[in-house]
Amino acid sequence: MTSEPTRSGSPAAVNYHMLVPMNIDTPLRELGPIDSTALREAILAQDEAAWKEDQSRQETFDVHYDTESIVMVFVDLDSWPEIVVSKEPGWARLADVALPLMDDIISRLYPPGGTVIRAMAAKLLSGKKITPHVDKHPSFHKGHRIHVPITTNGHEQRQGGPNHVYL
Repeated sequence: MTSEPTRSGSPAAVNYHMLVPMNIDTPLRELGPIDSTALREAILAQDEAAWKEDQSRQETFDVHYDTESIVMVFVDLDSWPEIVVSKEPGWARLADVALPLMDDIISRLYPPGGTVIRAMAAKLLSGKKITPHVDKHPSFHKGHRIHVPITTNGHEQRQGGPNHVYL
């Protein structure tokens, strides 16, 4: 299975959301060692304009106001539940290093048949935070989110139910 989509001062992380017809029995799961060196270097080499070129997440989701993103692929929320995924501006700059990492994680941890519906590098702006929240769009409740920390100061948390993971 390929994760390439089809059409029908601060921490950064690569996030992608894979739609799979299954549930994970725990809210958070350790993925094991992941070599993100090439992806980390590519993300950190992006200029400031790349982080500001697509403001759709910040404009659509209030909780992301204090973030910046380089979006590689994104699902059309208005077409849901039809899955329409498009390549976004970050695809051309990051796909060559992101795809091998995504394919590795997916092939090791998921059964065949899923679709990557979101993939992006996200950065929390210095001194800001994302308030705890529950994503409301139905697409967030039909798939799994995979977060690969690129840089961190050790104070970032991911929550899943009562679980907290420090990145």
